[in-house]
Amino acid sequence: MTDWGCTVTDLDFARGRAGSGTQFRIRCDGRLDIRYAGGNTNRVPVMGPSGAGKSTLMHLISATTLPQSPKARIAWTFPDGAQLDWGHRGPSPDMLGRLRRRYFGFAFQTPHVPEFMTITEALTFALENRGHSRAQARDAAQRSLHSAFDGDAQKVARIAASFPGQLSGGERQRTSLLMALVQDPVVLFADEPTGSLDGETRRTIMAMLTDWLTPERMLIWVTHHDSDPADTGAPRRLVVADGSVRWDNTAGVMA
Repeated sequence: MTDWGCTVTDLDFARGRAGSGTQFRIRCDGRLDIRYAGGNTNRVPVMGPSGAGKSTLMHLISATTLPQSPKARIAWTFPDGAQLDWGHRGPSPDMLGRLRRRYFGFAFQTPHVPEFMTITEALTFALENRGHSRAQARDAAQRSLHSAFDGDAQKVARIAASFPGQLSGGERQRTSLLMALVQDPVVLFADEPTGSLDGETRRTIMAMLTDWLTPERMLIWVTHHDSDPADTGAPRRLVVADGSVRWDNTAGVMA
């Protein structure tokens, strides 16, 4: 399928602190399409000023935050033809489980790897939860580590046997992303996945993510790095600013 993704209709979401009025507001009058239509349109950087609501927008379209307006609608069409949508009451428990098991994956700026497991154990556990046998899961975990660390057998062996606290920041971030990617989501939502990393490590992480992409996968990530759209070949960026959401061509974005 060459035309799939998300359509957001009549979004109006406000968030504030008690006694301080509205902190920010996101409005999308009419329709906003976040869809794959060929080329690199499955690379969706979400950008804008700090505090404008970038992460909130991503949470809304991933069903981790619910719309407030009774008119709002979030509708997804997936490459397998499945169509799932919800409004301010959210998806049903069955639909939410289906979204999390089959379609959506999540990655964050702070690495999410269980501290009490080695990296091999954590990856194997994640794959077993997807229905793989123990042997299949261990094999797949090793393959994913070799892919993520450029086939460096010595480094892979060290990382595979390590606990998260024994890894560098970049190594932890890569293994955290592997935890999301080995579960084979259709859409990966990443919130500042490279925010605290140096430039070289950041480019390595973004290359790892874009290498994962296919016409049947989509990456939606919040970033404050102006070079991300150009570095990843994204033809446009989704800008959240001044209470609105709009598409912006990346041709003028500084690298």
